[in-house]
Amino acid sequence: DYFRRSEPLFAQIDRNARPCPVLLARFYSRLLDQIEASNYDVFRRRPKLSRFEKVTLAARAWIQARMART
Repeated sequence: DYFRRSEPLFAQIDRNARPCPVLLARFYSRLLDQIEASNYDVFRRRPKLSRFEKVTLAARAWIQARMART
């Protein structure tokens, strides 16, 4: 919920610096989704993103960050 609520603030960050916090929010949000899906059991299987997920999230985050209004 914190990641979702913080998204309107990204538009206030300098356009060139914006992709980084957007990307981090996406990565960590996805990891939290995996943790919830595993019933919070992070010891049997470590939550991680595949390379495809990372690249996809990175591309979407970069596009969204660049398109956000300033």
